[in-house]
Amino acid sequence: MKSLKRMLYELTMDKDFVALKFLIDRPNVFHVVGATHLETWHSRFLSWLLNPTERHMLGYYPFQRFLMVVAESADDNIDDITDIAMLNVNKFRSPEVIAEKDINKLDIYEAEEESEKNDEKGRLDVFFKVNIVDEKEKNTEQKLILAVEQKVYARVDVNQCDKYLRKFEETFKDDKFLLVGLVPKSQMKESNEATFGSSRWIGIDYQQLVDIVKAGC
Repeated sequence: MKSLKRMLYELTMDKDFVALKFLIDRPNVFHVVGATHLETWHSRFLSWLLNPTERHMLGYYPFQRFLMVVAESADDNIDDITDIAMLNVNKFRSPEVIAEKDINKLDIYEAEEESEKNDEKGRLDVFFKVNIVDEKEKNTEQKLILAVEQKVYARVDVNQCDKYLRKFEETFKDDKFLLVGLVPKSQMKESNEATFGSSRWIGIDYQQLVDIVKAGC
């Protein structure tokens, strides 16, 4: 099994990662004033890590490990999340992982002109969609959507969380979705509802993410 050092090396050699670095490293006003933002880096790395088709060759393992951490931090439906995390990987089909997903284009079948009419602005840092084969009816699949909103320096915005929740309830009312807030531990309060305004959101901190990366396969 490849070491973490080796996987990070391969990440830095990935053509998409190099292109992103070139884009971010170009001189601009934000570099001049020292206000370069790191959330894009976090989004790209987490998307790469969770994507089972990426060249890290870990398959669904990081995704399943991530779900276990989410289950530990959830206020409700802990068993349901754990059950998904422990599924055989053959039950997962057609994964789609996108960094910086437009909140108005959650449904990939949504017409472009329709989403442009929506005045609500916002981007999810990580959007993960996968189909899960039903245990009893092999020809039936359920859609699971995992969305991650990250905060590095900015504070959690309860109004933003509520807007995203309402958008998901509207778009994926017949599907299972998980809204995860990845935030510094200092922003975590006594419950997810106190932190994000609703227990439908599940909060994890960056140390938990580090533990996922460091965990052996």
